[in-house]
Amino acid sequence: MTASSMVVATLLLLSVAACRPSSPVAPTTVTSMPRIPILLLTVDALRADHLSIYGYPRDTAPALSRLAQDAVVFERAFTPCPRTSPAFASLFTGKYPHGHGLRQLGQELAGENLTLAELLAGAGYSSRGFVSSTVLVGQLSGLDQGFDVWDDLLPARERNRENYQRIAADTVASVARELDGGWQPGFLFLHLIDPHGPYAAPEPRSFAPGPAASASGLFEPSLVPEYQRLDQRPRLRDYIDAYDAEISYADAWLGRLLERLRQTDLYDRALIVVTADHGEAFGEHGSWFRHGATLHEESTRVPLLIKLPAGPLEAGPARVTAAVSLVDLLPTLLDYAGVSLPPGLHGSSLRGLLEGTPPSSRAVFSTRTGRTSQWAAHTRQGTLLASDCPGGDPGLCGWRWFDAADADSREGLPAASAPAGTAEKLRGFVTRSRAATLSFAVARRYRPSDRDFVGSFMQEHNRGAAGLDRQQRLALEELGYLQPLADDETRAGRKPSEQVHRR
Repeated sequence: MTASSMVVATLLLLSVAACRPSSPVAPTTVTSMPRIPILLLTVDALRADHLSIYGYPRDTAPALSRLAQDAVVFERAFTPCPRTSPAFASLFTGKYPHGHGLRQLGQELAGENLTLAELLAGAGYSSRGFVSSTVLVGQLSGLDQGFDVWDDLLPARERNRENYQRIAADTVASVARELDGGWQPGFLFLHLIDPHGPYAAPEPRSFAPGPAASASGLFEPSLVPEYQRLDQRPRLRDYIDAYDAEISYADAWLGRLLERLRQTDLYDRALIVVTADHGEAFGEHGSWFRHGATLHEESTRVPLLIKLPAGPLEAGPARVTAAVSLVDLLPTLLDYAGVSLPPGLHGSSLRGLLEGTPPSSRAVFSTRTGRTSQWAAHTRQGTLLASDCPGGDPGLCGWRWFDAADADSREGLPAASAPAGTAEKLRGFVTRSRAATLSFAVARRYRPSDRDFVGSFMQEHNRGAAGLDRQQRLALEELGYLQPLADDETRAGRKPSEQVHRR
């Protein structure tokens, strides 16, 4: 792509994004109850089994451990898709990917979808979002739909690729400024990119040697993604240590935010959710330091903590073993906000489980589409995986059962070993997914492999997202937060636009 064509593509994208179709207007029924603040705090690529609250031997996340004392911890929570933007699209719509249409990075959530922020707006909530990665930029993903503020200024380029990000310290600082600015408690969404690769924590932490690596077998450095190859790391433990340091860094800043809330009555009054979009693979099934290649639990299982309003639980911390999904969060949050649920949701409210209802034999699902599709059904007992499915046909898949009680199993067991009815539930889900049709088109805004476009777009975007005049821009350039204008104009042959991200 030439510099001039990149400019045209960028400007077209900016104009098209501004004209996305709006969601259908849904009637909102609100019960007569005080409006509770809702905080949805997410950490990208965070494996549940690398947190001590899930049995990890290292204390990587003391702030989350403290929050867990006041919360319900879900032991078996899963993402519908181990990719960032499809996962958040499911969280924001309460639907699996076949229901909202965003299946791949670079696609945009269609405006015909109805989002959590829009539904809460009907109940008088103001929604603020603070994100930290290129894939969540509103003009590229459409995930800002319904938010009054979507703060996606991403000043730093990753070390090994043209993705842009904002470290936890800076994103949490933006949230703090919002709180200091007289924020009226509503819905606040936070996304931290740490510990997503490349693993390079701004504040490195050393861990004592121990059983850090959850992967076994030989480590083949040539299988490491190019963007993860940092600092001549020859050993698996080096990568695990760096990943855990990223978790520790993100947790420290989450802890600062939570402590700030505790200093007011906001912590006790709020419904606080902490989760992740997906996990991360460390070679357990042939995928190294990435996610999305398979639907095994290292990529699909996520942490989920929910602190209910009115302070700590009277009976102390609680744990739920039932399988739940990110698609369950929209109905759960609407339930506690007193907002009626729209029709057509795939998720279910977790309020019963949060308030003591015994877990059921329910299954939740994950999908991966591509040349060969994969499907997974997750239950309290384990995961049934249908993989290498040409054309998405489940009849051509390889079916394996992975028992949660045998987390170290690499090969799994025959599908017949799964609990009765699990295979039927997965076949039913696959049938519904393959038969689903959308009444709207799904746009692809970019391809992550197009590095020239991503870099060009993000430089343009950052200037507009900052909403800065020339003097303010120059001050940030001197601090290293933005590339100098002259450098960008030389590279891309264009003048910066003045897009504003606050609506």
